[in-house]
Amino acid sequence: MALTTSRNGVLFIACREALVLTAYPDGPHPSIGFGHNSAALKIGDKIEVADAFRLLRDDLAKWEDGVNRALKAPVSQHKFDALVSLHHQSGNRYMPAVAALCNAKEFDVAAALFPLCDRNLAGEQKDGLRKRRILESAVFSAGDYGALDPIPYWPGDPSTTARQQYHLQPGDI
Repeated sequence: MALTTSRNGVLFIACREALVLTAYPDGPHPSIGFGHNSAALKIGDKIEVADAFRLLRDDLAKWEDGVNRALKAPVSQHKFDALVSLHHQSGNRYMPAVAALCNAKEFDVAAALFPLCDRNLAGEQKDGLRKRRILESAVFSAGDYGALDPIPYWPGDPSTTARQQYHLQPGDI
């Protein structure tokens, strides 16, 4: 049976991606919400928080599919959530190796691999990625999602507006 990301998994990813309700320049296409990229977006487009979570769920569906296809052995919900977070943020660079370890039931080795998956597309080691990988490893190993509220929030382009905190409201997710 295919797994989907749990509520805690969605919130874990949301806290690592951060909430931006106004589309801003981010690579080849604008981003909005929790890192949703689309050529259909225009800089300055706005959405509501519930829309940001809907877009995140839609985006996660494709990453969940990739994780489910890669896994041949069952994993716990928290392991799946960590794998989706890794796959969502890094694409397919690390998923084959981590999934192979999970399929071999080498979960301790897989957990130890997470912090080493800290390079961007250019192959540069990034401290922010290492920090995220360490947090994902804690989710993977022990189901420790850490604090899931508040969520980092920027009211506009993160490069020009100050970071704030968004506290979850009923109906957001």
